[in-house]
Amino acid sequence: MKKNYFVSIALSFLLLIMFNTSSFAQGDCNDLTSPIETQIGLSAEPSGFFVRSGTQMGRIYRDAVPSTCPSEAYPGIFNAGSSYNYTAIRFYNSDAAPTCITVNFDPNSGGTPCGTNGHAMVYQEAGGASTTPYDPSNQGANYLADVGGSTTQPFSVTVEPGWFEVVFTNTSSVANCSIQFSFAPNGGVIKCDMPAAGPISACGTGNPQPIPAVGTGNSACNDPTISPAAVATVGTIGTGPGDYILDTVELDLTHTWVSDLDITLISPSGTTLDLSSDNGGSGDNYTNTVFMDGAPSITTGSPPFTGTFQAEGGTFAATFAGEPISGNWTLNICDDSGGDSGTLLSYCINFSQVPTTVGNPPTIVCPANITASNDPGTCGAVVNFAGVAFDVEDGNISGDIVATPASGSVFPVGDTTVTLTVTDSDGNTEDCSFIVTVEDNEDPVAVCQDITIDLDPVTGMATITAADLDNGSMDNCAIASMTLDVSSFDCSNVGPNTVTMTVTDTAGRTATCTSTVTVQDVTAPEVFCVGGFGIFTESEDFEGSTIPTGWTTVIDAGARDWEFGSGDMPNGDDFTTNAAIFDDDAAGAGQTNLVRLLSPVYDLTGASNVTVGYDVAFQESGNQEFIVEVFDGAAWQQIAFYDEDLNPDIQTESIDVSAFVNAAFQVRYTFDDLGGWGWGAGVDNFLLTYEAASGGGLDVFLDANGVASISPNDLVTSVNEACGYTITAGG
Repeated sequence: MKKNYFVSIALSFLLLIMFNTSSFAQGDCNDLTSPIETQIGLSAEPSGFFVRSGTQMGRIYRDAVPSTCPSEAYPGIFNAGSSYNYTAIRFYNSDAAPTCITVNFDPNSGGTPCGTNGHAMVYQEAGGASTTPYDPSNQGANYLADVGGSTTQPFSVTVEPGWFEVVFTNTSSVANCSIQFSFAPNGGVIKCDMPAAGPISACGTGNPQPIPAVGTGNSACNDPTISPAAVATVGTIGTGPGDYILDTVELDLTHTWVSDLDITLISPSGTTLDLSSDNGGSGDNYTNTVFMDGAPSITTGSPPFTGTFQAEGGTFAATFAGEPISGNWTLNICDDSGGDSGTLLSYCINFSQVPTTVGNPPTIVCPANITASNDPGTCGAVVNFAGVAFDVEDGNISGDIVATPASGSVFPVGDTTVTLTVTDSDGNTEDCSFIVTVEDNEDPVAVCQDITIDLDPVTGMATITAADLDNGSMDNCAIASMTLDVSSFDCSNVGPNTVTMTVTDTAGRTATCTSTVTVQDVTAPEVFCVGGFGIFTESEDFEGSTIPTGWTTVIDAGARDWEFGSGDMPNGDDFTTNAAIFDDDAAGAGQTNLVRLLSPVYDLTGASNVTVGYDVAFQESGNQEFIVEVFDGAAWQQIAFYDEDLNPDIQTESIDVSAFVNAAFQVRYTFDDLGGWGWGAGVDNFLLTYEAASGGGLDVFLDANGVASISPNDLVTSVNEACGYTITAGG
């Protein structure tokens, strides 16, 4: 980082020239009130200064009137067709407001005094952001003031906070001559560079220089134009405190066919970024071109590319992240086609430092962790708290603390991290954190209702769930579960039963209520008498975890079989209870699956009104089939065929098969994926119903008295009744 220079007041500029072939009496950047010497047209830096030099066409008109604050109008151009040398030296106004400075100019001192050929001017861009406000191709731009004539005298001008340049020109054909200058004391606000943590700027050496270095260019780029800008400051490119940001690259060059140019920036570490390649067609020049992250791409511009653009190859931040800034930042210009040429007039690179701590950081103290109970009826609690913050410079700044979440907020049940942050007047920020824990100490409310249920006519069983008894149970947060102490009932439970439901919330707190569950057996017994005609059923609910007794499976193709013990279908709705399921999806692709499920054999000799009922699920994907058949004693007969998704997913069928009764009646379910990869099929609640004679008559023999006694049980061949029965006779 460059040093700071004197103490600030209005500035007087003294230009003295002291030059000899062995050394420069260059002056000292630490003392801008003493004579500082430079040679017009050379880029050699006086100690601690940023200098750029070159040639310009014409010079400003000397009106012999020294400028006074705040500024004067641009006096115009003189000898626009003649070439003159210039040297621009950069300074920084660190004051918070515009400052009137005085420059003491002396063209009659130094090793080779310029005398009547020396001239001095001041340039600054509005706002003071540009480190190179002087444009030799447009001397009226950013002009503020000049010395008026080539005599030893002061002149004054008002400069805004930020960068400005003092420019010296040689108004004769002499290649180089010397001047001296100084500033009038004004309190140290004028510096050779920004204060610490401010921008850093370096300009490329060797300029002006031809493009290409030799000739008019070629595709091999044998003679690139190279201009290194040396940065002495030690630091790293990044975004953390104390890191540096590459702000801008400023470029001025002439060329008669700019699309011949590939312009790249090479970091001290050797990383290369394409600033602009082959842009601009047959246009001329890059004039006051600035590269900056976030601006429109240079590819959107047109010659002479005046303005601010982002490098074609990406951002400075991403390309050079983590690299040191010290060393040579080299501009490399390749002219990759012959026939045209130009001149690199100037190139500068600018950095700024991410602010570090200024002054003493504040101290902030959080309260201890807080535990609170929920507010009644809510799943949270209003919690109030306060932190304490002090700063060496500002004192007690507890009132500036920002809490996230804020004190007085409703905090949900559980743990919430609260962060307190405070910022002092220097912009230093500190934070701390603590935990607010809200406990749910409120029981849920259990609400039950009484219900009546019927036993299953076949199994004599009935089941219920907590949802059947719940009548609006609630909790201030959420209910995690509801359970019953009794959920299954059989014939022994016919009548009223007391059932307790337990409600548990997400905090593990519980509440209970009771319901009366009245169990009913509402199905009359089915009685088959001797010599009578009865209705018979054969059923299978597939509730077991294995294939039921009497049922069989056959795998004609593939390796996967029917499965039992679950109601889960591979796709679509699931059965509510266990079922017989074939999962073709689980069988995988690349094989044919043909599987069969067969019922036991039933003797239906003489039966009538025979029906086969079942619940069926079938989901296909592409081309699969599910077939239901019955055996008629000689061959299998198809009674149902499915080859499209069922809607709804599970349907109940009842099919009359009276035409196929025989002594070896059987039902077969077949799933065939036809070599494709489908979902599957399922069967549940199989029911075979038929009517048949229940047996022959009863022979009764009278005794010697002509009387015979028989038991009522002798008149009954069978009874279908789930809950037991008693046989009596009436006359």
